Amino acid sequence: MRRVIAATTVIAALIGTPALAADMALKAPTPPAPVLSWTGFYIGVNAGGGWAGTEWQNNHVSLCPGNGAFTVSSCDIGQRATSFIGGGQIGARVQTGQFVFGIEGTADYARFRASSLDPTGAIATALGGTSFLLTDTTRLSGLYTVTGQGGLAWDRWLGYAKGGWAGSRLYRDMFIASPVLGTFNDGNVSQQANGWTVGTGFEYRLTSLPGVSVGLEYDYIRLRAGNVAACVTGTQGSGFSCAGGTLPLLFTGFHANVNEVLFRANYTFNWMGR
Repeated sequence: MRRVIAATTVIAALIGTPALAADMALKAPTPPAPVLSWTGFYIGVNAGGGWAGTEWQNNHVSLCPGNGAFTVSSCDIGQRATSFIGGGQIGARVQTGQFVFGIEGTADYARFRASSLDPTGAIATALGGTSFLLTDTTRLSGLYTVTGQGGLAWDRWLGYAKGGWAGSRLYRDMFIASPVLGTFNDGNVSQQANGWTVGTGFEYRLTSLPGVSVGLEYDYIRLRAGNVAACVTGTQGSGFSCAGGTLPLLFTGFHANVNEVLFRANYTFNWMGR
């Protein structure tokens, strides 16, 4: 009887061993899924729009040698403009826990252009009292930024704030209309406008396209430009003739407030995570 029991025990053990092994194999822990990380270099495109308010002063004073044609006190030129904005960005981020830090550079097309009648309106000081009209035009061409970035990540979402340097190219000119002189552009000047920017936005990492994120961003840009004088050469007639046929224009105190809203898409080249 004892032999029968022992044999039965051995057979049961032999039969149960494969089943136990199979059960252990089924219950083996699966490797953890890779953690989503915003660490890496990224490159992307953006598109949107913006609105800008510019203000500067136009001083008609005797700046050029030999000029004495007219002296008009400074006039504030305030203008408003809108523009399509589009371009690209490149940057790098590092994620530590939920915190994300980075640096980014952007280069965008923009053309904020506004024209308005000079506050002096019609001036009748030269050419024997003949009046003429002045139209002022301001253009901001392109927007460029270099900013630092800090944000908070939760899974596929990233919210961030940014701030740093901003710049644009500033163009100013005057359109003169006179029954005696005709119509022409004069006093065209171009100079760099520099300032700062702050902004905020969010991104979402797509599940179907690893590395691709889309988002929305708002930025405020403050720009300033130094004073510039234009001694314009032309054949305006004896009433406006100065030494060398020049006319004096002085543009001062330029500043601009630019607001932009951009849709963005980035591709991140991760060096860790997914």
